[in-house]
This record gives sequence, C-alpha cells and structure tokens, in this order.
Amino acid sequence: MRLKGLSTSRLDKRLAGYTLLGAAAFTVTGIAHADDVTYVPVGQSFDAVSGPSSYGLNLSGGALADVTISATFGSVPSPNAEVAASVNNGAQIITSDGAAALVYRSLIDPSASGWGTGGKMVESDYPVPFPVGNWPDDGGAAYLGFYYVGTDGDHAGWMNISTTWTGSDAAFTVNSYAFDTTPNEAIFAGQDDPNPIPSSVPEPSTLSLLAMGSAGLLELRRRRRANA
Repeated sequence: MRLKGLSTSRLDKRLAGYTLLGAAAFTVTGIAHADDVTYVPVGQSFDAVSGPSSYGLNLSGGALADVTISATFGSVPSPNAEVAASVNNGAQIITSDGAAALVYRSLIDPSASGWGTGGKMVESDYPVPFPVGNWPDDGGAAYLGFYYVGTDGDHAGWMNISTTWTGSDAAFTVNSYAFDTTPNEAIFAGQDDPNPIPSSVPEPSTLSLLAMGSAGLLELRRRRRANA
C-alpha cells in the first residue's frame, strides 16, 4: 500500500522519527496526571538580615518540615550570605554541585539518580567575594525538585523559588509549589504552574515540535491498530 508517494513502512518510520525528535517526554511512563497534581501559590519572601529567614514545606505530616529553604548571613570570618535547602523525614532534593536549579519541564523522578539531602542554592564561598551556586543572585527564579516520603510511597514535587544575593545579605521568595498526590510517579518541573518561569518556558518552535511529535505518536498508534 502507498499513501501520497510514501509506502506504509516509510510512513511509519517517518511518524516514528517525528515522535522521537519532538515528543520524547510523551513516551516517558509513570508521569503524574493533571488531576493528581496539587498546586499551591505562596508568594512569601524571606531575608537573612531582616527576617523571617526560613520556609518549611511539610507534606508527610512529620514533626519537622520535609523541605526547608533558609537564608543565612554570618560575619565571621568574613561576611558570608547564602540561601540553602535542607530536608528531613526521608525527603530528598535533586542536587548537582548544590541544590539543582531546574528549568521548566525538567523531569523529577523519585526512582532516578541525582538525589541528595540538601545543598546550597546561592552563596559566597569565603574568601571568594562573589556569589557561587546554581541559582540566580538577582531575584531570578528556578525550580527545586523534591520528593517526600508518604505512608504509601514517594511523592514527587517542585518549588518555584526566586533567589537574591548582595554580599551582605541573602533573600528568597517562595512563589509556589506543587506535588503529586499519587506515589511513585514522576512529575515535570513547573507542571500545572499557571505562571511558569519565563526564561525556561520552551520557545514556540519547541512547542510546535512537541505538538508534532505527539500528533505523530497518535497517528502511528492509529495506523498500527488499523493494520493489526
């Protein structure tokens, strides 16, 4: 059989190619459904010098917060300001030379590697007089990937956090967070975020490619069912 100059096998290969190029995310299994994601707006700011200086996210119901973001400032042996993340109750955050600053649509999978028990986000590393770390120092935002341990398994989630560092102070804003109510699934950073971080939102061309890949996957499945 031929269709518009393409044999069935060639068309299947082309559709499969579109799927692989444009919609790798659609082939990942165990992704949280929209109905399973709980989104919580926060919009609170915290400052090392003027306080309050920490925010705790308690989702498992333990006595301690599962994930805590803290801003600190010390003057000995020299001024040192930082924002850092820490965990309790078995929770983990994605780490990469400190707390990883994830971009929109990064995969947060509790079963994958790369998890840690805490890490610096933005800081001064004495005697270095300028900020280091993965996070913005000018009030820009990124996603923190985490999971907490529930009685039914590990629940993945993300936090949308803005960070600031001035050398003599450190501050952050928790813009929002979300988590998967179904255990042992992956979630995308920014999934169900009505205000995703602009600098990490896919370009229109990327979104078009994703849509093309999704359409290719659906058409490929339809054709294979029809030919079965």
